[in-house]
Amino acid sequence: MSNAATGWERERLLEALDAHRRGLSYAPQVQKLAHSVEPAPDDGKMTFVVSTDDVDRQGDTIAVDGWMLDSYLRNPVFLWAHNYARPAIGRAAQIWREPHRLLARIEFAPTDFAQEVRRLYHAGYQHGVSVGFRPIRYALRRDPQSGQLQGIDFLEQELLEISASPVPANAQALRKSLGDKPILSALLDGLDTSRHEAAETPQDLSIDDLLAVLRGASG
Repeated sequence: MSNAATGWERERLLEALDAHRRGLSYAPQVQKLAHSVEPAPDDGKMTFVVSTDDVDRQGDTIAVDGWMLDSYLRNPVFLWAHNYARPAIGRAAQIWREPHRLLARIEFAPTDFAQEVRRLYHAGYQHGVSVGFRPIRYALRRDPQSGQLQGIDFLEQELLEISASPVPANAQALRKSLGDKPILSALLDGLDTSRHEAAETPQDLSIDDLLAVLRGASG
């Protein structure tokens, strides 16, 4: 993805957050990508680190303790590239928190395409996964010395779905092998917009403040 495209998406996200804060629109849906590790035994399931609290490539963080999972557990879908119109390619058999990260044990559907995706992961041709979520509570983070806006801290967020994704964004969300074998590093970042749940900012932020985050992120 080009810097121009990334910057345009970032600007749309920040504008959507500001519009929601002002009560003018729904809150945006956000997507953050992650990466995978070494193959686990090929039993049809794989464990992924789907999110961490590390600062991602856009300067954002997602609080692990802030994940709201109830809605997702009622429909624990594993999608292809956030395509909501396409049938799910799997489901999360388990999802749980560990210190600094959110993990999911994914069971792939018996369809030809889902099994093809599973084989790509197992053989190491694909590594990325991604979470789609709705921000409930968030804050902008500033440099403690310069006061420059540097990113968004997502403090509470509702998990909507997990997706297989060939492209990566937070450098720590990975696929994990069984038995806690060493995890290779790689993660993801991607954004989208469209949400309908309330989000709160702990401070009154202007659109200029939000755009300053964009300018700082695009460097």
